[in-house]
Amino acid sequence: MTLLFIADSAQRFNVPLDELHAQHPGKRLVVGVAITAPMVAITQDFSDPNKSQAKKLLLLQRAETENVYPLMYELPGGGAEPQDTSLLATVVRETAEETGLSVTRILGIFPGFEYETSKSKAIQFKFLVEVDRAPDTTINVHLNPQEHCTFAWVDEADDLSLYPMTEAMHQVVLDALSSMAEQTASVHYSD
Repeated sequence: MTLLFIADSAQRFNVPLDELHAQHPGKRLVVGVAITAPMVAITQDFSDPNKSQAKKLLLLQRAETENVYPLMYELPGGGAEPQDTSLLATVVRETAEETGLSVTRILGIFPGFEYETSKSKAIQFKFLVEVDRAPDTTINVHLNPQEHCTFAWVDEADDLSLYPMTEAMHQVVLDALSSMAEQTASVHYSD
């Protein structure tokens, strides 16, 4: 799948991974992917034009068998691998592996963070994306059952306490929702 759009803010990640590794020596490069979709693509209610404008964010619930944070909700994501030509390729690959969806538009970036595990130091970059779907069809998420057991589509009006997640992930989700709202507002403003 070819990316149809890459926001200016994300272009700096459209470089060979070696360049990013040189900028962040000794750190694993990781992506978090905030998948946004029109509500109409989730609900199948094509009769309400307001739903075509409203956006939702995809959360995945980690499998019970996961060693770290079982049954907690998170955004899709993962580490860069040698076959990835850029960090944007990592975004596309991780999205496909964890959700079965194809990224078509990288809408922007939002705050990431650095962290340390028992194995390594890492820096996580966050991306807001849209995925491929045919007009007047729903988005069909296909989870890898070894990693995730269910998913939910949420927006700013939803009670996030219904979706158990770490405090750090809660902040990431809030940042993603804020970025999503800003992106939607700028699209409406420029229309």
